[in-house]
Amino acid sequence: MSLQLRKIYVQIDNIEDISYTDLSLFGLDDDLIESLRELTFKSFDMEMEAPIVNNSWIYFYVDMNKIISVLMITQTSFEVLDRYKTGYYIYNICTESNYRCKGLTSSLIRLAIHDVYTINNSALLYLTTGINDDKPIGLYETLNFSIIDMVFFNDEDHVVMIHK
Repeated sequence: MSLQLRKIYVQIDNIEDISYTDLSLFGLDDDLIESLRELTFKSFDMEMEAPIVNNSWIYFYVDMNKIISVLMITQTSFEVLDRYKTGYYIYNICTESNYRCKGLTSSLIRLAIHDVYTINNSALLYLTTGINDDKPIGLYETLNFSIIDMVFFNDEDHVVMIHK
């Protein structure tokens, strides 16, 4: 396994969400874009693509020209989380099932934490996950995230976790 870690910042003026095809503007080829689309679609079990929020950092691991683990973080927040909009929101974390339990997700989270606190060492950093997602909640707790709230969106209860 020869993994490549990459990070991009995506920003296009005057739009809210970025389409997957727009990622070609930031150096991703068609194979990487398609693998990202498939990964997020499978991981979130959605009937539509997971959004890519404008003004986001995208951290990802590539193996054999395929994105196999990704984390997306933005300084803006979704409407349901307005009360936390002054911080940084990790809004997408997923890893291909064959690559789980290898430390990739932890590594991406640690890198995002480092980058956020390098920008602003007193920043609020938070994420959400399904209320019954025990495995991810346990992982986030090992990385010093704590549950502070519950919200309801996408027809599911979620916990809000903040990094301390």
